[in-house]
Amino acid sequence: MRDKTEPLLPACAADQHRSDHHDAQQYWRHALAAFAFVSALLLVVGVPRSHAESGNGQLVDGRALMAWTLLDPDPSALLWKLRQTRRQLLSPKALSKAPIADHEVLMGYLTVPLDYDEDSPANKITLKLRVTAVLACGRSEMCPTLLYHCGGPGSTDSCAFFQDGYDGTYNAIGIQQRGVFDDGRVYASGVESVSVPTNPDGQPFFNDCPSGEHKTPEPSAGKRYTLGDLTSCACWLPDESYYASGGVDPEPISDPADEADVQRWFEFSRARNRRCYHHEYFQMRSPDGSSFNFLDYAGTLLLWIAS
Repeated sequence: MRDKTEPLLPACAADQHRSDHHDAQQYWRHALAAFAFVSALLLVVGVPRSHAESGNGQLVDGRALMAWTLLDPDPSALLWKLRQTRRQLLSPKALSKAPIADHEVLMGYLTVPLDYDEDSPANKITLKLRVTAVLACGRSEMCPTLLYHCGGPGSTDSCAFFQDGYDGTYNAIGIQQRGVFDDGRVYASGVESVSVPTNPDGQPFFNDCPSGEHKTPEPSAGKRYTLGDLTSCACWLPDESYYASGGVDPEPISDPADEADVQRWFEFSRARNRRCYHHEYFQMRSPDGSSFNFLDYAGTLLLWIAS
């Protein structure tokens, strides 16, 4: 995995790829990421209009400082597709369970480059990440914004849906992080469906396997099924070379005290993950024809929350 820090959510946060190297370069990577984050924050969401109007044409990163706000963001970076209240989105059954403040909800897409390095061809590939904002503080341009993350793995933009921004102190925002998937059937508890899909334009958001790779064999008394009987998914089982060299499917739950059992799990996982990495599903190409692997640009996230 790459170890470069990326400002994934310009309005509120930056994400950092996992790094196995702890050296002096990390300091400079973090410093540059912080600078990129602040620049992106100003350009996408902007500053309160009273500040912008007094800017007298001030430039940020070579461009004029615009009065972008959460309600009126830079449309080339953040585009709202839905504006409803929480009560409009919740089912009658959910509304009957407990009182809930009827804050306005915004849902749309944040457009981000695959790679924030502007000299990389991968910078020309863009992803659309769904975001949800809850106006718990209100529509005032002076309301601060707080990014919510519900832990992992798997926190999505729906994390912000039931947040009240510390009793209305903040507007809440959540992000469908790159590489995190939900199937659209369950957005949040009590929300039966939303009209803003998680994977616009068919971009990679990976659940477990591309459609059609799982199998349902006919039941047979006494048969001991293997993983190969149940799926052909590249991210569930290794290729044939693993088995040809003597590799086996480990038991579903390994015994941590059994060194050989643990070793089998490590060998199996390594072979499986290598096959998954090379799956065509994750391959992306830039306009100049260069090829990139989506998994190189998704990893452990470090969220920087801006108040």
